[in-house]
Amino acid sequence: MKRNGIQLTHSFATALLLCLGVLLPLHAAVLGANAKQPLRVLYVGGDADVLGGPGPERAADFTSFLAQNFIEVKSIAGADFKPELAANFDVIVKDAPISIVLPPTFRKPMVLVGSNGLAGIDRTGTKIKLLCECLREKLYDIKLDHPIFQGPLPVKPTLVQETNPYTGETADMWKVHEKTQDPGLVTAVEQFLDAADSEVISGGINLKGDHGVALVREANLFLWGPIGSPRTMTEEARRAFVNTIVYMKHFDGAQQTIWRGLDGRQELQMVLATKDLHTMLSPERAYQNFLPELLGKYGAAIEKYRAYYTPDLPYVRQPHGNIWFEVDPDAKSLGISNNAPLLLEKSVQLLADPAQSGRAVRLLERYTGLHFATPEEWQIWLVANKEKLYFSDSYDYRFFTGPAGPAPTARSIETAIRHMDLANPSDVSPVSVGATVATYYYSKEGNFSKKGALITLIVRLNIADGWHVYAKVPEDAPYKPVTLQAELPKGFRWSGDWTTPHASPGDVPGLTEYRGDAVFLRQFYATSAASKALINGTVHVQACNTEKCLPAASGTFNVPLTVYEN
Repeated sequence: MKRNGIQLTHSFATALLLCLGVLLPLHAAVLGANAKQPLRVLYVGGDADVLGGPGPERAADFTSFLAQNFIEVKSIAGADFKPELAANFDVIVKDAPISIVLPPTFRKPMVLVGSNGLAGIDRTGTKIKLLCECLREKLYDIKLDHPIFQGPLPVKPTLVQETNPYTGETADMWKVHEKTQDPGLVTAVEQFLDAADSEVISGGINLKGDHGVALVREANLFLWGPIGSPRTMTEEARRAFVNTIVYMKHFDGAQQTIWRGLDGRQELQMVLATKDLHTMLSPERAYQNFLPELLGKYGAAIEKYRAYYTPDLPYVRQPHGNIWFEVDPDAKSLGISNNAPLLLEKSVQLLADPAQSGRAVRLLERYTGLHFATPEEWQIWLVANKEKLYFSDSYDYRFFTGPAGPAPTARSIETAIRHMDLANPSDVSPVSVGATVATYYYSKEGNFSKKGALITLIVRLNIADGWHVYAKVPEDAPYKPVTLQAELPKGFRWSGDWTTPHASPGDVPGLTEYRGDAVFLRQFYATSAASKALINGTVHVQACNTEKCLPAASGTFNVPLTVYEN
């Protein structure tokens, strides 16, 4: 065999072909892994006023990187963005502010890069809000089984256990980019917990600790909180970023269905009370809270906004897809505040009037989030729930009969337990008792939550070595089990019963015991704001060891709590 003047022996040629037979499939696999993804990506960036800039250099870096990974990439400045430009693309990577308010019908998938990505989007009513521009380059609490770490590009984040400088806790950290002068962005975790339209993927080192999350999806929006551009990203992060874009294609047309963290009418009253909009901490935010059609007419004349809104404060609301305050003409026409249960009662009555039934249905569905087919069903629901109703501005301007917000995370509960100050038990006093509450975040300044949000009451028993207390006691046994009694203030409600710790079998059938550290949990929520609420309680225990049992004893606890309207 002769090729290009080189004489090959038959045996050598055969060996070469055999090698190629092995190598060619491997080469094909590499090509497949590095092939461009079949998506069209629109990059929005390059503006001068972006974090992680200079803008043009940053845009060139992103555009080059995206072009290496996707079949079609186009770059435009944020100032030039218009919704119709997105029609020919699958996913938008937003890395600059935009000057327009996106309409509620705009549901193209978007990957929002840090504060650059959020600017402008935060006017649409999204739960993704600026909690803090303070994200560092490392993430933790990562859901490694999430699709963005599975493919199409394989990613195995390198985790290094480090101490979080803001919480003092150790965690497995993933470095996503080199240190940068500008910070990334975190949003508040509680907005997304147990929300059907959202998923939290990762936290990150930031000033707000575990309260801030760095990677999160809501409907068609994905917040990529880290600010580093591709040239500063780690290879693992670059792969995860590509996978994120591919993943978001599945949410084309997805719609936000859960609304939390809205500005309440108290915030509007505060804005209206100012003497000069330009002296406010954030005047541009104040303007965004006003109806767009008023801005051209009133400008900076706060007294005109005050005259417009003040008489109709009982009827204001924030419509889905926007953050401005509008006056509800349906509620106003009845002269009943939209946060008064009387509005629902009157609406149910009007269902029987064909001329009024359309307005009645709008009001009932708007302010309950429910839908019933007949007036009879609405009446049955109202009678069954009338005494439970309370209203929340923050949670979508509607009535609730149970908790409006999710429970604290397991990490929040662990943090609250860890910071409890309990006396050390001894043979003289073998059980020490403490109580606290867990909310969305831990604060040394006190316990804070907001109306409608679930709160976890924690009662902890620290039992000395060699001692135990009783969980269950048979009728014929002479011991006393642990009992907990807790009293909630007016306007507070329980949500479920106690969650009890693991109990060990005792020395007789049916007898179980608690040893060591025993933690009891129970959830509750507030239906009204409270500045100085106290949760009072009593714990009854009987402590025993192998030699003796002490007489049953009781200990009391008082847990202070502040609940805000919003």
